[in-house]
Amino acid sequence: MVTVLITGRMGAGKSCVLDFIRSKGYATFKADQFARGLLDLKSPYFKGLIEVLGTSFITKDSLDRRLLAQKLFQNKNQLREVEKIIHPLVRKGFEDFVEEQKKNSKKVVFYEVPLLSQENFKDRFDHVILVQCPEKLSLKRLKKKGFKEEEIYLRWSVQVKEASVLDLVDFIILNDGDIKSLKQQVEKMLMNLKEEIKE
Repeated sequence: MVTVLITGRMGAGKSCVLDFIRSKGYATFKADQFARGLLDLKSPYFKGLIEVLGTSFITKDSLDRRLLAQKLFQNKNQLREVEKIIHPLVRKGFEDFVEEQKKNSKKVVFYEVPLLSQENFKDRFDHVILVQCPEKLSLKRLKKKGFKEEEIYLRWSVQVKEASVLDLVDFIILNDGDIKSLKQQVEKMLMNLKEEIKE
């Protein structure tokens, strides 16, 4: 089983890359999506988050995810405490997913995660793919999704710099053009993986 990490700064286009890979029949695991399930009010792990964060982000028995994100990105100490709860659970979720895909005879699994830490990238994954996008273009795309500029820079501030992970990266996908160009780069990356699996 070949495991491939897809990472990049918020707004780089990781989800777009992952969606295209999934459309090709590959097994994909989205860390953020899995983590959102853990942050559900009915989740057995939610009590631990309440102990760290309080209840100011809960309104009328529902979770205000935007407010929660703002609270976390404004307080890096609280963010690290929440990560200590969430990250091991996400890793376990991915490990279970890999085992499930092995039973389904899948040979490659892709794991998408924001550029939050470069810790053990190479130890946990066979390959690391970095999705890049110029800052101005990322800003434009994120604003179209409803994010405010202050909010975007706040989230970027807790992410590690791309330069600090470049020596860990096997393949860079530059998302600065149209969807055709993006897909061509992904196809090239997938072709390289296929050749490796054949060896």
